[in-house]
Amino acid sequence: MVAANTISITGSVGNDLLAGASSVALTGTVGRNIMASVNRFVVDGPVGGDIKAYVNDLIFGSSARVSGKVTYTSENEAVVNSGALIGGNLNRLDPPSETVLASPWRTAWSFIRPILSLLAVTLLMTLLFPVLASKTALTIKNKPGISIGYGALVVFVAPIAALLLLITVIGIPISFLSMLLYIVLIYTTRVFAGYFLAQIIFERFDKIVHPVWTGLAGVFVLALLIRIPYIGWFIHIAAVLFAAGALIVYLAGEKKQPGAVEVYEPNP
Repeated sequence: MVAANTISITGSVGNDLLAGASSVALTGTVGRNIMASVNRFVVDGPVGGDIKAYVNDLIFGSSARVSGKVTYTSENEAVVNSGALIGGNLNRLDPPSETVLASPWRTAWSFIRPILSLLAVTLLMTLLFPVLASKTALTIKNKPGISIGYGALVVFVAPIAALLLLITVIGIPISFLSMLLYIVLIYTTRVFAGYFLAQIIFERFDKIVHPVWTGLAGVFVLALLIRIPYIGWFIHIAAVLFAAGALIVYLAGEKKQPGAVEVYEPNP
């Protein structure tokens, strides 16, 4: 099993070969079957079984000796040079039609599905941890500079630290756990950022709204904002940085009065 940009096989593979690459050149021997997803696949050696490939260009050199059949999915016909031998059938399949994938319903669902999943997570978090959401929003409001500073530190430095832990055998479990927590953090930060956004809006209208509805409304608006062309990515990054940093500050104990619950509510 191998995945790379360029693969060159000049030796002997005793059993099966499973490959994914931009370019594969086989001049050695494969004892059994080949399954590959390749842009350019050159077979110029013995293959003891079948070949199944998803390719752009499939070329059989003069030294190719395929004992089984060849089934490939491509828009182009395979090139079989003089001297190449294929024991079974050579079958070309057309790639899947993109018209089905680009149907209006699928396009709409691909837009709605991530929003619905994020709303479901928001509902769960605001029901279970309403103080956490409001406290994080309050931290963003009161300490925006510290929040974005810690957020940048966590978002950009934490993955590098986790990768460095992979160098040591002892650090591998910690690295995988860190990356898992990192993914959860990045995903949930949109909940806290959306909560903060809704609180700012409701505060302008002197409205006090239940935390669940505050979270759902804010996350829905944020999900729409980050899909605005050209500027959506900037809004997304800013939301992640502010919320991640504010969450870290709150969890680290940056409170005015330890043990007190201070909920972010509109000013009277």
